[in-house]
Order: sequence, then structure tokens, then C-alpha cells
Amino acid sequence: AVVKDLLDSANNNWPAVVERLERMRQAIIGTSLEGVIINFSGDDEVLSTVKDPLKKFVTRQLSLLHKSVPDEGKGKLLNFKTVNHPWALPAQESMKATMSVDEYEAILASTKVSYVGKGGSLFQLNEPVSGSMSVVSRYLQNGYLWDTIRVQMGAYGAMAYLYSTEGILIFMSYRDPNLATTLAAYDGAAPQLLEDASSTLSAQDSVDLTRAIIGAIGHHDGRAP
Repeated sequence: AVVKDLLDSANNNWPAVVERLERMRQAIIGTSLEGVIINFSGDDEVLSTVKDPLKKFVTRQLSLLHKSVPDEGKGKLLNFKTVNHPWALPAQESMKATMSVDEYEAILASTKVSYVGKGGSLFQLNEPVSGSMSVVSRYLQNGYLWDTIRVQMGAYGAMAYLYSTEGILIFMSYRDPNLATTLAAYDGAAPQLLEDASSTLSAQDSVDLTRAIIGAIGHHDGRAP
């Protein structure tokens, strides 16, 4: 709908489109460029075509238009996966100054069900994450977690989230009447996965493995329109 409206405006009200583009231009060059992040989406052909011009624009042309960029910052394109973003440290210091909470905090609520989550880092920053990890995540969600937390223990749902860019895996339950037993079930996921890997999942025609692969592909591709 957004693209269709934009096309209609381009065909029938071009001055409004120009005004909108000019506002975007001023938003880019009229504010501080320190730590600026520009997201660009497109298919492989589009991205390969605009990669070099976009890099030149960010590192050269954009910095020349803006006085806030120091001379030593011109011509550089920082990777915020390997260096601290300039907004991160001030935000952390502000949080320390304004939030007086302990390292561990519990919030009590008068409810019989809750979300119960547990997770951690499986990979180091910038460490490649194989696509097989998505298959493992889907297998645990639709197999072990569903059977244990949903079917046996009565929660409304159970999920496994893999954040491949951060290397983090998180287990989460939904409308869960339990707490300690759910956390214990999360701890039991690894030994159960190891046992399944040497039995049902190792079979050449494993139905469970095939379902997990299909589920992982569907998760990344999304639903058909």
C-alpha cells in the first residue's frame, strides 16, 4: 500500500514527492552525523549496483556537506559490530546514573501465568553462524519445548529464538503456570538434543529433521502472499 501510494503521488502530484525527498535530505545532512546508520534494502542486483556509490556518499560527499564531521572522521566507514557505537557509551553511563537496581531483579505480579525465558550467547561477536543452527532452533521449538512445556506442563506456548547476528539463543514460554520446572526444562534441552542427534535425527530418512529444515526455511522466507 505504501509503495502504491508513492507511485500514485509520483504520477499525479510530483511536487509533493519532491518536498518529501527534500525533507529526507535535510534530515540526513541537517543533523549530527556522529554514529549515523543508513539502512538500504534491495535484491542482490540492486545492492551490488549501489554498494560503491553509497559508500562514497557516506564517507566522502555526506561528510563534506556537514560541519559536524571532524577531519579525521572523513572518508571512514565504521563497522559498529567491531567498534562501540558513539551513542552506546553515553547511554550506558546515563542508565547507571539514573537506575539504582541490583544486578538481579525480580518483579512480583498477582498472576497465575507468566512468560518464562532463559538464554545466552552461543557465539562470539562476528563469529559465523551456520544455517544449521536455525534448524536446531526450530527442532527444539516444535519438538522438545512443545512436548515438554506445552503438552506436559500446561503452558500455552513455547518458543526458541535464534538471533544469528548476535549469536544469542533464547527459550521462552507463554502463559506459563510454572517457573522453576520450566527453567529446569530449558536446562534439559541440550542433553535431550544430544540424545536425539545420536538416535532419531541421525536416520537418513528422519521425519523430524526434515520438518525442522522445512520449518527453518519457512521461518526465513516468510509466508506466501
